[in-house]
Amino acid sequence: MTIRSSREVKKRSGDSRFVHVHIHIRGKVQGVYFRQNMKQMAGNSVQGWVRNRADGSVEAVIEGRQNEINKIIEWSYKGPKTAIVENVDIKTENYTGDFSTFEIVPDY
Repeated sequence: MTIRSSREVKKRSGDSRFVHVHIHIRGKVQGVYFRQNMKQMAGNSVQGWVRNRADGSVEAVIEGRQNEINKIIEWSYKGPKTAIVENVDIKTENYTGDFSTFEIVPDY
């Protein structure tokens, strides 16, 4: 299990390992289409979910090939144009393969 709060993602464009990542994004990240943009980025290559949290942050659990997950993680540090990302926490967990789609789920 790895927890990172800075840009420590290694760029391995050819890495095809499957990974499971829990992301927590803080800042001005609600009301700026953060979740919708993340879902669009996930496309058909990343599975999982994203949701708003009551504290104003955004939380996501994503699975897929390492190189595709890295793209979403890198994007999470900036988000959509109107977002102001202050902090990104990343927790790598064991791959489960439990997801078949990427969804925006109800707020928590």
